[in-house]
Amino acid sequence: MRFYDDFLSYNFIGALLVSACFLFVLFYRYKPGAEPSIFLIATFAGSLGAFVSSLTRMYNFADLPAAFAMEKTSFRRRTMLIYSFVPAVIGTIAAAILYLVFASQIVTGALFPSFACLPGKECTTIGSLIDDFGPDKANDYAKMIFWGFAAGFSERLVPDLVTRLARSGSFAPADGATPAG
Repeated sequence: MRFYDDFLSYNFIGALLVSACFLFVLFYRYKPGAEPSIFLIATFAGSLGAFVSSLTRMYNFADLPAAFAMEKTSFRRRTMLIYSFVPAVIGTIAAAILYLVFASQIVTGALFPSFACLPGKECTTIGSLIDDFGPDKANDYAKMIFWGFAAGFSERLVPDLVTRLARSGSFAPADGATPAG
């Protein structure tokens, strides 16, 4: 049981450290009179979604048999620390990919955010994709943050989407939304 306690503690501490790092970067990049980057907020939501999923599984003892099995092995603390950051990395990457899917308008519909360039900006570079191009209206911001969280929380959401897009070249959600095109 000691292993399980340590593992839960490392995951919790990992969630706090990643959250602190994201908040530091968000506020460091924030300039007075400018909006913070929705890309950073969405990827932060992805890492939080992954941690919520991971901590919920651990809290509900879904991984308890695996924890007891691992306790008998030589699972080092360094490995446990690294492993505790894996959900954040996966959630961040998944949210970033989903951000790009929405920004590119590969997937459109009422459930998904609409993107636009900020007034007075020319969105022609990769930097402007991150800083000046984002959700069009307030509800689109909320949708992007929700989908960022969902990308981290549901570990199969983005891989399944990418697989479908790669196989068919399109995506037709069940709710009637259509791919842009």
